[in-house]
Amino acid sequence: DASDMLRERHSSCASSILFSATLTPFEHFQDQMGYDPVESMAEVIPYPFPVENLGVWIDPRVDTRYRYRKASLPLLAERIVRLYRTAPGAYLVFCPSYDYMEMIASRLEDPDIPILVQKRGMSIAERNRFLADVSSSESLVLTVSGGIFAEGIDVRAPALRGALVVGPCLPGIDLRSRLLSQRFEEKGKNGFLHVSVIPGMNRVVQAAGRMIRGADDRGTLVLFGSRFARTPYRDLLPGHWRDFESVPVLSEDMAEIAAFWR
Repeated sequence: DASDMLRERHSSCASSILFSATLTPFEHFQDQMGYDPVESMAEVIPYPFPVENLGVWIDPRVDTRYRYRKASLPLLAERIVRLYRTAPGAYLVFCPSYDYMEMIASRLEDPDIPILVQKRGMSIAERNRFLADVSSSESLVLTVSGGIFAEGIDVRAPALRGALVVGPCLPGIDLRSRLLSQRFEEKGKNGFLHVSVIPGMNRVVQAAGRMIRGADDRGTLVLFGSRFARTPYRDLLPGHWRDFESVPVLSEDMAEIAAFWR
């Protein structure tokens, strides 16, 4: 927890500015970055693009929790294939880990559906070739949330139809996260929320942000997993994703996807 050290550094400056597209919830990041809530101010910039250009749905049928992934894998693969056939084109499929991504890829072997899969430890040349392949194809592109293709890049694929995010993308549990969770609990806060849920949902937002990069872009976003429909995950979804305060549930036949593109 670097907040005390950062707070000390801020006090030595006349002023400092913090900005990002994923500073939500602000109170969490304000505390983590060492900003005094009394002396700091926040400005929220509205979503800059037409909200009707983005269609967002939750598909809660698939249980993406770790212990249920193998059992739900056939259903997840079936839903992804159905979506692709409903509106063919390029889709970015964001997975919580390499292992889960490779499990999904093994179930998507279909001669009629081209697939691109991110590899571990790619060189710069391999990354550039991968992006070039993504931009020139109508493939299901499997990649890892929080990785090199999930944030900070523009995916310029003319055939890009949408992004599919598999699960809330919670970071793995290790010694650092356990100690940091304990630190939050000592400060009277929910350790799991601040160490796992908020960073995981930020990965979801960052991944989805690869899709709509301009006022003329259109795309669909499907969130696979029942947790997206429940608190606290649901409460961390961006406001412009919600229709009447909630994200709609995708139907069995995915008719909404077809209607969006018509």
